[in-house]
Parts: sequence; structure tokens; C-alpha cells
Amino acid sequence: MSATLSGNSWNAAIIAAGTGLGYFSLSGINSQQTLVFTIPQPTATGTYPLNNASGHILLAWDPNAVAPAGARCCWGVQGDVGAITFTSLTTTRAKGTFGAILSAQPGTAARGQLVITNGSFDVGLYHNP
Repeated sequence: MSATLSGNSWNAAIIAAGTGLGYFSLSGINSQQTLVFTIPQPTATGTYPLNNASGHILLAWDPNAVAPAGARCCWGVQGDVGAITFTSLTTTRAKGTFGAILSAQPGTAARGQLVITNGSFDVGLYHNP
């Protein structure tokens, strides 16, 4: 899993992906940034919206954020939008691309927008019925 985050190259050191309870989730983390996407489970390849509407999650945060105390810095609010495209999708593997623009969460150390471009993933899927 990799992407460009506001102009900076990003590669996940740890990736988790899975399906269950009618949802598909994908997350990647490294020492600088965590990305988390959850959408209603797709049944076929194609492009699906990423947002923070009910039943969706589109978030990013800095795992090192400490200000303000206890805040999970940092991006992803109602109204943020993006897209995830599945170029290959089976019950055990998902491959595709993603992109989004996330706004800073109020009350956190985040500032401005986090622009995610050139996102790609090729992951095995954990299935939880």
C-alpha cells in the first residue's frame, strides 16, 4: 500500500485489509501516517466512494501526535470525499487505487488539508463472517 500525501511519498509498513459484517476495510500505517478506509462491501470491481457518511470511514492521523493532549490528530470529517477503485477483487485478495482530500479535524493538531493521490494497494483479505 502506497500513496502520495500532500506531495510526500508514503508507504505503509503495516497493512490490514478484510471483509466482514457487510464491510470492506483497508488500513496502512507507518511511523508518520495512518490511513483508514471502510466502505460497504463491494461485490465487483469498479469505483466506489470514500467518505465519512454513515457506514463509511475515511480517516488519517499521525501516530506520533500529542497536541492537544489525547487528540488523535488529525484528518477526516463529514463532507470529505475520495474514491477507491478495485481493479481485482476476490474473497481472498483486493487490488486497486485510491485518492481523497481530507480536512483537518477540529480540536486537533492538524492544519489544512491532507491530499491523497497516487494511492495503490494489493492486499490479502482477512474475512470475518
